[in-house]
Amino acid sequence: MGLFSRRPQQNQPLLTASPEDLQRIGRAAFGGESPHPAGIGGLSVTEMDQHVLAAMSAGEYVSPGSPKWPARQRGFLGELIAASELGGDWAWVGAFCVANNLVTEKSDPVFLQILDRALLVLRDDGVSHASMPPYAVSRWENVFGYDGGRPAKWPASITDVAVPRIGEEPAVEDLALGESRRVAQPFAGSQSNVIYAEWSSEGRVVAVIDGIDQGDGVRKRWEWIGLDAPSYVRFLRELGERLVNPSFWAHDDLAPYFPCRPRSRDQMRIAARAMAD
Repeated sequence: MGLFSRRPQQNQPLLTASPEDLQRIGRAAFGGESPHPAGIGGLSVTEMDQHVLAAMSAGEYVSPGSPKWPARQRGFLGELIAASELGGDWAWVGAFCVANNLVTEKSDPVFLQILDRALLVLRDDGVSHASMPPYAVSRWENVFGYDGGRPAKWPASITDVAVPRIGEEPAVEDLALGESRRVAQPFAGSQSNVIYAEWSSEGRVVAVIDGIDQGDGVRKRWEWIGLDAPSYVRFLRELGERLVNPSFWAHDDLAPYFPCRPRSRDQMRIAARAMAD
Protein backbone atom coordinates (compact mmCIF):
# COMPACT_ATOMS: atom_id res chain seq x y z
CA MET A 1 0.00 0.00 0.00
CA GLY A 2 1.40 3.39 -0.97
CA LEU A 3 2.29 6.08 1.51
CA PHE A 4 -0.79 8.15 0.72
CA SER A 5 -3.27 5.29 0.23
CA ARG A 6 -6.36 5.43 2.45
CA ARG A 7 -8.10 2.56 4.14
CA PRO A 8 -11.89 2.66 4.19
CA GLN A 9 -12.98 4.35 7.40
CA GLN A 10 -14.90 2.12 9.74
CA ASN A 11 -18.11 3.28 11.44
CA GLN A 12 -18.21 6.42 9.33
CA PRO A 13 -21.65 8.10 9.63
CA LEU A 14 -23.89 7.49 6.64
CA LEU A 15 -26.40 10.27 7.32
CA THR A 16 -25.28 13.81 6.55
CA ALA A 17 -28.58 15.42 7.64
CA SER A 18 -29.02 16.63 11.21
CA PRO A 19 -32.35 16.37 13.07
CA GLU A 20 -32.87 20.05 12.28
CA ASP A 21 -32.16 19.38 8.59
CA LEU A 22 -34.77 16.64 8.60
CA GLN A 23 -37.32 18.97 10.19
CA ARG A 24 -36.63 21.58 7.52
CA ILE A 25 -36.87 19.06 4.69
CA GLY A 26 -40.15 17.69 6.03
CA ARG A 27 -41.72 21.13 6.31
CA ALA A 28 -40.41 22.18 2.89
CA ALA A 29 -42.19 19.22 1.32
CA PHE A 30 -45.41 19.01 3.32
CA GLY A 31 -45.70 22.09 5.54
CA GLY A 32 -47.82 25.18 4.99
CA GLU A 33 -51.54 25.81 5.08
CA SER A 34 -52.74 24.00 1.97
CA PRO A 35 -54.04 20.42 2.20
CA HIS A 36 -52.21 19.90 -1.09
CA PRO A 37 -48.54 20.85 -0.53
CA ALA A 38 -45.91 20.26 -3.19
CA GLY A 39 -44.78 17.04 -1.52
CA ILE A 40 -41.57 15.17 -2.24
CA GLY A 41 -41.61 16.43 -5.83
CA GLY A 42 -41.22 19.99 -4.56
CA LEU A 43 -37.89 19.32 -2.82
CA SER A 44 -34.49 20.23 -4.15
CA VAL A 45 -33.22 17.25 -6.12
CA THR A 46 -29.67 18.42 -5.46
CA GLU A 47 -30.05 18.27 -1.69
CA MET A 48 -31.71 14.85 -1.77
CA ASP A 49 -28.99 13.53 -4.07
CA GLN A 50 -26.31 14.84 -1.71
CA HIS A 51 -27.68 12.75 1.15
CA VAL A 52 -28.03 9.68 -1.03
CA LEU A 53 -24.55 10.00 -2.53
CA ALA A 54 -23.04 10.55 0.90
CA ALA A 55 -24.64 7.32 2.15
CA MET A 56 -23.35 5.44 -0.88
CA SER A 57 -19.85 6.90 -0.64
CA ALA A 58 -19.18 6.70 3.12
CA GLY A 59 -15.96 4.77 3.58
CA GLU A 60 -16.17 2.06 0.94
CA TYR A 61 -18.42 3.02 -1.99
CA VAL A 62 -21.51 0.78 -2.13
CA SER A 63 -24.07 1.04 -4.92
CA PRO A 64 -27.76 0.04 -4.79
CA GLY A 65 -28.29 -3.53 -5.89
CA SER A 66 -24.79 -4.67 -4.96
CA PRO A 67 -24.31 -7.49 -2.42
CA LYS A 68 -23.27 -5.02 0.28
CA TRP A 69 -26.19 -2.69 -0.31
CA PRO A 70 -28.74 -4.24 2.12
CA ALA A 71 -26.35 -3.73 5.04
CA ARG A 72 -25.59 -0.17 3.92
CA GLN A 73 -29.29 0.61 3.61
CA ARG A 74 -30.04 -0.82 7.07
CA GLY A 75 -27.30 1.32 8.57
CA PHE A 76 -28.57 4.45 6.83
CA LEU A 77 -32.17 3.85 7.90
CA GLY A 78 -31.04 3.20 11.47
CA GLU A 79 -29.30 6.58 11.54
CA LEU A 80 -32.41 8.22 10.10
CA ILE A 81 -34.51 6.75 12.88
CA ALA A 82 -32.06 7.93 15.55
CA ALA A 83 -32.07 11.46 14.11
CA SER A 84 -35.85 11.47 13.85
CA GLU A 85 -36.23 10.44 17.48
CA LEU A 86 -34.21 13.54 18.38
CA GLY A 87 -35.95 15.84 15.90
CA GLY A 88 -39.57 14.94 16.55
CA ASP A 89 -42.61 14.84 14.29
CA TRP A 90 -41.39 16.82 11.28
CA ALA A 91 -38.03 15.09 11.39
CA TRP A 92 -39.88 11.82 10.72
CA VAL A 93 -41.43 13.46 7.67
CA GLY A 94 -38.01 14.65 6.52
CA ALA A 95 -36.59 11.17 7.09
CA PHE A 96 -39.34 9.74 4.89
CA CYS A 97 -38.44 12.24 2.16
CA VAL A 98 -34.73 11.43 2.30
CA ALA A 99 -35.27 7.67 2.50
CA ASN A 100 -37.66 7.82 -0.45
CA ASN A 101 -34.70 8.73 -2.67
CA LEU A 102 -32.44 5.98 -1.37
CA VAL A 103 -34.50 2.92 -0.46
CA THR A 104 -34.88 0.55 -3.38
CA GLU A 105 -37.34 -1.78 -1.65
CA LYS A 106 -40.25 0.18 -0.16
CA SER A 107 -41.44 -2.87 1.81
CA ASP A 108 -38.27 -2.87 3.93
CA PRO A 109 -39.53 -3.13 7.54
CA VAL A 110 -37.20 -0.43 8.82
CA PHE A 111 -38.27 1.95 6.07
CA LEU A 112 -41.90 1.16 6.91
CA GLN A 113 -41.21 2.17 10.51
CA ILE A 114 -40.19 5.62 9.24
CA LEU A 115 -43.04 5.79 6.75
CA ASP A 116 -45.70 4.88 9.33
CA ARG A 117 -44.54 7.58 11.74
CA ALA A 118 -44.39 10.17 8.95
CA LEU A 119 -47.86 9.34 7.63
CA LEU A 120 -49.41 9.79 11.06
CA VAL A 121 -47.79 13.21 11.35
CA LEU A 122 -49.03 14.22 7.90
CA ARG A 123 -52.57 12.93 8.49
CA ASP A 124 -52.75 14.78 11.81
CA ASP A 125 -51.45 18.00 10.25
CA GLY A 126 -54.15 18.10 7.59
CA VAL A 127 -52.28 16.97 4.48
CA SER A 128 -54.44 15.32 1.82
CA HIS A 129 -53.60 11.71 1.05
CA ALA A 130 -53.54 12.78 -2.62
CA SER A 131 -50.21 14.50 -1.91
CA MET A 132 -48.60 11.18 -0.94
CA PRO A 133 -46.71 8.84 -3.28
CA PRO A 134 -48.97 5.91 -4.30
CA TYR A 135 -46.89 3.38 -2.35
CA ALA A 136 -47.35 5.46 0.81
CA VAL A 137 -51.13 5.52 0.37
CA SER A 138 -51.07 1.75 -0.20
CA ARG A 139 -49.15 1.29 3.02
CA TRP A 140 -51.71 3.33 4.96
CA GLU A 141 -54.56 1.30 3.45
CA ASN A 142 -52.79 -1.95 4.35
CA VAL A 143 -52.70 -0.81 7.97
CA PHE A 144 -56.01 1.05 8.35
CA GLY A 145 -58.15 -0.19 5.45
CA TYR A 146 -60.10 1.44 2.64
CA ASP A 147 -63.36 3.29 3.23
CA GLY A 148 -65.74 4.53 0.56
CA GLY A 149 -63.28 5.52 -2.13
CA ARG A 150 -60.49 6.78 0.11
CA PRO A 151 -58.07 5.54 2.77
CA ALA A 152 -59.84 4.83 6.07
CA LYS A 153 -59.11 7.17 8.99
CA TRP A 154 -57.72 9.85 6.65
CA PRO A 155 -60.10 12.77 6.02
CA ALA A 156 -61.07 13.72 2.51
CA SER A 157 -59.95 17.14 1.32
CA ILE A 158 -63.45 17.90 0.05
CA THR A 159 -66.71 17.61 1.94
CA ASP A 160 -70.30 17.25 0.74
CA VAL A 161 -72.62 20.20 1.27
CA ALA A 162 -76.33 20.70 0.71
CA VAL A 163 -77.32 22.63 -2.42
CA PRO A 164 -80.55 24.66 -2.41
CA ARG A 165 -83.64 22.47 -2.58
CA ILE A 166 -85.87 22.79 -5.62
CA GLY A 167 -88.28 25.63 -5.00
CA GLU A 168 -86.00 27.19 -2.36
CA GLU A 169 -83.30 28.59 -4.65
CA PRO A 170 -81.87 32.03 -3.80
CA ALA A 171 -83.13 34.88 -5.94
CA VAL A 172 -81.00 35.76 -8.97
CA GLU A 173 -81.27 38.22 -11.83
CA ASP A 174 -82.68 36.24 -14.71
CA LEU A 175 -80.64 35.79 -17.87
CA ALA A 176 -81.81 38.20 -20.58
CA LEU A 177 -82.33 37.18 -24.20
CA GLY A 178 -79.12 37.76 -26.11
CA GLU A 179 -77.07 38.05 -22.92
CA SER A 180 -73.84 36.06 -22.46
CA ARG A 181 -73.18 35.85 -18.73
CA ARG A 182 -69.78 34.67 -17.49
CA VAL A 183 -70.47 32.11 -14.77
CA ALA A 184 -67.27 30.09 -14.18
CA GLN A 185 -63.57 29.81 -14.88
CA PRO A 186 -62.39 26.39 -13.68
CA PHE A 187 -58.67 27.21 -13.46
CA ALA A 188 -56.38 30.21 -13.13
CA GLY A 189 -54.48 31.61 -16.08
CA SER A 190 -55.22 33.01 -19.50
CA GLN A 191 -55.26 29.52 -21.05
CA SER A 192 -58.18 28.36 -18.88
CA ASN A 193 -61.60 27.86 -20.39
CA VAL A 194 -64.32 30.31 -19.38
CA ILE A 195 -67.96 29.19 -19.19
CA TYR A 196 -70.85 31.44 -20.16
CA ALA A 197 -74.61 31.03 -19.84
CA GLU A 198 -76.64 31.92 -22.94
CA TRP A 199 -80.13 31.33 -24.27
CA SER A 200 -80.17 29.02 -27.27
CA SER A 201 -82.42 29.43 -30.31
CA GLU A 202 -84.47 26.50 -28.95
CA GLY A 203 -85.36 28.46 -25.81
CA ARG A 204 -83.03 26.68 -23.38
CA VAL A 205 -80.11 28.02 -21.34
CA VAL A 206 -76.89 26.42 -22.58
CA ALA A 207 -73.25 26.45 -21.51
CA VAL A 208 -70.91 28.13 -23.98
CA ILE A 209 -67.19 27.60 -23.51
CA ASP A 210 -64.66 30.26 -24.49
CA GLY A 211 -61.27 28.56 -24.67
CA ILE A 212 -58.22 27.48 -26.59
CA ASP A 213 -58.84 24.93 -29.35
CA GLN A 214 -56.22 22.22 -28.70
CA GLY A 215 -56.16 21.42 -32.40
CA ASP A 216 -54.92 24.76 -33.70
CA GLY A 217 -54.18 26.83 -30.55
CA VAL A 218 -56.79 29.46 -31.47
CA ARG A 219 -59.24 30.81 -28.89
CA LYS A 220 -62.81 29.93 -29.89
CA ARG A 221 -66.31 29.57 -28.49
CA TRP A 222 -68.34 26.35 -28.61
CA GLU A 223 -71.38 24.88 -26.90
CA TRP A 224 -70.97 22.32 -24.12
CA ILE A 225 -73.13 19.62 -25.65
CA GLY A 226 -75.48 18.00 -23.17
CA LEU A 227 -75.46 20.82 -20.62
CA ASP A 228 -78.66 22.82 -20.96
CA ALA A 229 -81.75 23.61 -18.91
CA PRO A 230 -85.18 25.23 -19.38
CA SER A 231 -84.35 28.11 -17.01
CA TYR A 232 -81.33 29.98 -15.70
CA VAL A 233 -81.82 28.66 -12.15
CA ARG A 234 -82.05 25.07 -13.39
CA PHE A 235 -78.94 25.69 -15.50
CA LEU A 236 -77.00 26.82 -12.42
CA ARG A 237 -77.91 23.58 -10.64
CA GLU A 238 -76.85 21.49 -13.65
CA LEU A 239 -73.54 23.32 -14.05
CA GLY A 240 -72.70 23.07 -10.35
CA GLU A 241 -73.27 19.31 -10.42
CA ARG A 242 -70.99 18.96 -13.46
CA LEU A 243 -68.16 21.02 -11.97
CA VAL A 244 -68.60 19.44 -8.49
CA ASN A 245 -66.05 21.66 -6.70
CA PRO A 246 -65.86 25.46 -6.64
CA SER A 247 -63.95 26.79 -9.62
CA PHE A 248 -60.99 29.16 -9.59
CA TRP A 249 -63.66 31.80 -10.18
CA ALA A 250 -67.43 31.42 -10.03
CA HIS A 251 -70.31 33.88 -10.34
CA ASP A 252 -72.19 34.52 -7.10
CA ASP A 253 -75.26 32.99 -8.76
CA LEU A 254 -73.44 29.67 -9.22
CA ALA A 255 -71.66 29.48 -5.85
CA PRO A 256 -74.52 27.79 -3.89
CA TYR A 257 -74.82 24.94 -6.39
CA PHE A 258 -71.47 23.19 -5.99
CA PRO A 259 -72.23 19.92 -4.13
CA CYS A 260 -68.73 19.74 -2.63
CA ARG A 261 -66.46 22.22 -0.91
CA PRO A 262 -62.71 21.99 -0.37
CA ARG A 263 -61.62 21.78 3.25
CA SER A 264 -58.99 24.13 4.59
CA ARG A 265 -55.95 22.62 6.24
CA ASP A 266 -57.29 23.62 9.64
CA GLN A 267 -60.55 21.83 8.85
CA MET A 268 -58.53 18.80 7.79
CA ARG A 269 -56.66 18.91 11.11
CA ILE A 270 -59.93 19.01 13.03
CA ALA A 271 -61.31 16.08 11.03
CA ALA A 272 -58.07 14.15 11.57
CA ARG A 273 -58.25 14.66 15.34
CA ALA A 274 -61.75 13.21 15.36
CA MET A 275 -60.51 10.15 13.47
CA ALA A 276 -57.55 9.71 15.78
CA ASP A 277 -59.71 9.67 18.93
